[in-house]
Amino acid sequence: MLTAVRWYRVTCFGRPAGLWRDSKELARKDAVELGLGAFDEWGQWYDIVPGGIQSAFAIEDQEAA
Repeated sequence: MLTAVRWYRVTCFGRPAGLWRDSKELARKDAVELGLGAFDEWGQWYDIVPGGIQSAFAIEDQEAA
């Protein structure tokens, strides 16, 4: 069965800095560990320059996985 999937990863200066993750929360944890992102005292997310979170959309065959 074909399923739509979104993937996320950390970037630094527009280049990949982390692995593809299946949730934005995991990519944000990677960014925090790399010093490229942070949460403020109210829980709002911020990318720390030069970091960012890249997302990609894919159609995958879940039966083949």
